Amino acid sequence: MFRPLKYAFLCAAVLFLFGCFGRQVQVNGYLDPDRGFTMAAGSPVCVEPPVYAENPLLSREIAAKIRTLLAGRGYRIAARQGAKYTLGFDFGIGEGRTVEEVTSVSQPSRTVPVVRRHRDGDETVYVHVPGETVYVPVQKTVYDLWVRLDLMETRPRVPGGEKREIWIGEATMAAQGTDIREAVDYLLPAAFDFFGRNTGSLVPVSISDSDPRVVRLRAISRTPR
Repeated sequence: MFRPLKYAFLCAAVLFLFGCFGRQVQVNGYLDPDRGFTMAAGSPVCVEPPVYAENPLLSREIAAKIRTLLAGRGYRIAARQGAKYTLGFDFGIGEGRTVEEVTSVSQPSRTVPVVRRHRDGDETVYVHVPGETVYVPVQKTVYDLWVRLDLMETRPRVPGGEKREIWIGEATMAAQGTDIREAVDYLLPAAFDFFGRNTGSLVPVSISDSDPRVVRLRAISRTPR
């Protein structure tokens, strides 16, 4: 057990950040460097789940959440035959890894006896000792939960040509649990913050529990269908 002051400041900063901003997500966005891209409002988009999904029901649920976010940005959801763009997606959970963090431990106040020696004999008095907070390192296992979005042309521009990938978005967050169903409610809004954009590097994004998009996506999981 140790009490370096720097760990106290570190712990306080971490608690402040998580308390104010919620979940922390890392986002990367990649845009085709050979072509510019603008996606007009109202453009028809088809959302396609992974072909070989381990849990097809979860895939459909995530597809519904993606459609909700697309509609919220002004795009029109369409079937493949009527869509100009196709947005595919995938998701998963990385292997657990061990990380070390600092946590605070509060020790309660207590009363301790103190013996005072006098010529006429000893006297026992009780002294109140206030509680204190100490900071200790702890190890825990975290998992990287991720979502990948892949925006493509539904049909090639030239008959017989190849369909081109337009934009790829990747969002990752570390969590102690492995509930990807809950994690996508934060991963998807973070990825959509950079929809159709090249981030140039990994970008940290803070998504609050009270974000209206998170609230809407969470409701989809709880709605019987």
